[in-house]
Amino acid sequence: MTNCLRCARTLRAEPSIRRGAGPVCAKWLLRQVGWTGRVPKGWSAMSDVRVQRFLKRPLVSTDVPDERVPILTTQGAMSVLELSIRPLEEYSPEELRQAAERIPAHQLAAFRGERYDGPNRDGYLRGRAMGLSRESAAVFAERGVLPANAAFEEVPPMEVAQASVDDTEGTPEQAFVTNSRNEKVRQAYARLNQLLDEFYDSDRWKDYLSFAARFHRYSPYNQWLIYAQRPNATFVAGYKKWLEMGRHVMRGERGIAIWAPYTVTVEREVEETDEDGNTVRVTRQVPETRFKVVTVFDVSQTEGDPLPTLGPEHQIEGDRHQALFERLRRVVERNHRIQILPEEEMRGARGFFRPSTGEIALSASNSVNQNAKTLVHEYAHALLHSNPVGRSLPAEQKEVEAEAVAFIVCEAFGFDTSEYSVGYVGAYNHDDKRRIRQSVERITRTAGKIIEEIERESLAEAERNARQAASVRLQGRAMEAGRPVYRDFSLDEIAAKAATSELSIEAKRFKLNGRDVEAGTGVSSFSVGGDYGTLELRGGKLVLHTEVRGEIAEVEIEPGDVEMVSILS
Repeated sequence: MTNCLRCARTLRAEPSIRRGAGPVCAKWLLRQVGWTGRVPKGWSAMSDVRVQRFLKRPLVSTDVPDERVPILTTQGAMSVLELSIRPLEEYSPEELRQAAERIPAHQLAAFRGERYDGPNRDGYLRGRAMGLSRESAAVFAERGVLPANAAFEEVPPMEVAQASVDDTEGTPEQAFVTNSRNEKVRQAYARLNQLLDEFYDSDRWKDYLSFAARFHRYSPYNQWLIYAQRPNATFVAGYKKWLEMGRHVMRGERGIAIWAPYTVTVEREVEETDEDGNTVRVTRQVPETRFKVVTVFDVSQTEGDPLPTLGPEHQIEGDRHQALFERLRRVVERNHRIQILPEEEMRGARGFFRPSTGEIALSASNSVNQNAKTLVHEYAHALLHSNPVGRSLPAEQKEVEAEAVAFIVCEAFGFDTSEYSVGYVGAYNHDDKRRIRQSVERITRTAGKIIEEIERESLAEAERNARQAASVRLQGRAMEAGRPVYRDFSLDEIAAKAATSELSIEAKRFKLNGRDVEAGTGVSSFSVGGDYGTLELRGGKLVLHTEVRGEIAEVEIEPGDVEMVSILS
């Protein structure tokens, strides 16, 4: 028995939640963050409301109602937000010093055993804790800045385990087989084999599909490895990436081992044609991709700055199911015709896919909600079962695979999946684990493809909406018939003019290579177009790639901060 560090309540084993400083009780956590769900056993207490809401929603502000949450997954949101997360290589000396000072003592302890005879040992340890290699950390300790070609190590040294992976096709009894002698690699393969056996439990299989919805951008193997080690994970990142996001790994947390590719140069015999036109075999150095085991950490294992959030341009208005359906429809119609047929022609079906013509039919009696789910299901059939391998599968397995894909996609975007009854692919492949593995791979890859297509369409729509909202028309001056003419220009007009003319843009505030800059008492002027640089629209903002103080830089300007646009030629 022990007591909660926050409210002194006596803790029972089950509701206890471990945190970096010690145990806290679930009731205290509920009061602090407004969390209404069950707190899974073994989870670390997360440090702010956004991280808790992050479990079921992408990274949006907590004051945004659920019905206005973007049609984006957490990983999709982070791909947008990463544009505002600068790597350590771009930090100024002062920013580096501040980042180094924030590193907790337990992170430094991992490197205290390293030999270092140079000046400023504390600076060296802090450089190592930020992920710098020994050589780069020594330079940082001596000069307080990163060397020109700073080298980083993604994980603490005690976690590194490199190996080339010799992956065979497996056997009917064991889906994953490796000939590697590296213990970390062998452990990873053992986890994968054990996981396939656990999927025979229907609840465990459905739980995995929910998990796959959160990690659709990872390969199936890495999805399985993360799930086997931390099934409640929501978003993982490397040691250095968390530092760049202003967060650090809490004391005592164990990392999650996953595969990471790396390239080596090897000698191989290749066939080439000589001067006489004969085919000869010669030895060449060629790049070869191998894999190593690296360590990542879940967001629940970190604490620090609040996570970044998406802006209002990504929120949706109206029915989320309608928004999902419209975006998916635009994706599907690039390659398949969609028909809405009367209920009598559908013969009781909500939808179907015709492999012979590539057409997808939906029932006119479907609700908006049902149309969204059915279109995902039929599109999965189109992607999975139009090729010879897919057509040869049993009809029952085709339905199981399509329904599993629909479950993952709907779960990824926060739609209700409680009514789904998802069969397990192993029901039709009892005697061959390799076929189960192949089926699960098809499901996860196809779901990931559909999710990413919808996200790209969502981002494109947000971009269009931002431009319209910013039809914020800007005050501009152009020369017509040799005389200056003043009028308003839309963002699209300015972008089009920059492709053919030289422009001068005056702004009172802007971002220079990601850093906020005030123009002071006056304005700053930037030239683009022609020989001066390029201009693009990104998220409703003007993004200039132009010369600033003799160097090419990226300048980001909010439309509201533009004072004047002058078209020079």
